[in-house]
Amino acid sequence: MEDQIGDIELNLSKLFVTGLLDKFGAGNDVPGSGSAVAFQGMLASKLILTITSLTKDPKRVEKYSKFIPELVRIESEINKRVFPRLEELFYGDSEKFGEAIKARELRDKARKEGRERNLKKIRFYSKRAEENLIIASYFVIEISELSRELAGYAQYVFQNGFKTARGDSGAALSKSISAIQGSIAILELNILSFEELEIIEDYRLQADKLKAGYQKLHSDSVELLSTLRIEVESKYSIKLELKKILESIPDESKLSDSNIEATARHFQNALWKKHKDPDLLSELNPLKALEILGYAVFSKASLGTFSDYDGLVETAGIIDKKNRVVQISDRFPEQTKKFTLAHELGHALFHSGEILHRDRALDGRDLSTSRDFREWQADKFAANFLMPSKPVQKIFLELFGSNSLVINQETAFRFTGESTKNFMKRFTNRRSFSRFLACTTIYSGVSFVSLSDCFGVSKEAMAIRLEELNLFEY
Repeated sequence: MEDQIGDIELNLSKLFVTGLLDKFGAGNDVPGSGSAVAFQGMLASKLILTITSLTKDPKRVEKYSKFIPELVRIESEINKRVFPRLEELFYGDSEKFGEAIKARELRDKARKEGRERNLKKIRFYSKRAEENLIIASYFVIEISELSRELAGYAQYVFQNGFKTARGDSGAALSKSISAIQGSIAILELNILSFEELEIIEDYRLQADKLKAGYQKLHSDSVELLSTLRIEVESKYSIKLELKKILESIPDESKLSDSNIEATARHFQNALWKKHKDPDLLSELNPLKALEILGYAVFSKASLGTFSDYDGLVETAGIIDKKNRVVQISDRFPEQTKKFTLAHELGHALFHSGEILHRDRALDGRDLSTSRDFREWQADKFAANFLMPSKPVQKIFLELFGSNSLVINQETAFRFTGESTKNFMKRFTNRRSFSRFLACTTIYSGVSFVSLSDCFGVSKEAMAIRLEELNLFEY
């Protein structure tokens, strides 16, 4: 039954569109070009409302929260004022232009009769035609002003609304600007029919004003829509880079640490190339990277449990390579979720033949020799991807003034103001000191964000990475 109703609605919709287009294409005077530009504005209105509705969808509200109030305002303006008025102008222009055409036909008929007593009729119908054309021209100006308002709304939703639907907002922008351009042509054509110099001058000024506004909007819209082309080129470039990366990865049984590190580095470089001046750390986002590889990523309250090498454990992540889906459990801290996602990214890149694979909670600390070698490879990739050597070394140098920190009287004092002997009592081994470095937030009296927080990883993962990079002596 629902399918039948849907078919009926579709057929009625097609009938309406076809009927309307047939009216415009029938060669009649009405509906005319004024109604056509009003209809363009009405179409732009509905496209903008589509974007506002999609952006306000509950699953997107959090992402677009700071733009929602303005989108709600735009929605209200269109629903309560802009669209209803454009609809009135659609019919109003058709009526007034139709009356102007009818008056012209009666005037021309009187002229053909060639009788002197018809002069009064000719003047009457000429005046009546001009009066209706003046009103229709005013309607066209109002349509243009509303379309200019819609163009501003379209620009806003293009920049700040649901990104995936920018085709709709781009079409809305194009339609609203086309309505302005069409309005200018209609107005200038109407001016040719006016008799009174004062009226001609008034509408010429109106046309010039519309042209100035149109040129600015057109220029802005070309620049705005060109951002899509830039994104297309960027995405194409990344796809080419990823193709090269994937082709260069050896078989999983032959993967070395250097292969894994090189793959992580090449992947990072591909992501950073998207931007002219990239924020390097913000681009180390495994979720974005998985999406670029074509994976859909979903969060769930729980993914259940499974049996691992040391018994039953809570599932933190699942990768389904066949359907290109990654699921992540919300039952763990953000740092663990991030490392788990990066681990799944490693599986996506390196390991073939896995249709559905479950992972325990991961933060880089699991050193069990019972784990499959693929898990080690995925962990190694995650560490290299989230904590690339050069950025870690650079920030470490900025914070501690050295890429090979030595514990001595000076450095001990800079950390805690203690003697070397007392400072060293805090640590039982190399790992305890690397943990300290990973989470410390002050050195030489200067406060800063800890290394682990800077890279969004656990203290343990950062501690292990500092050891791997030999950034200190113990």
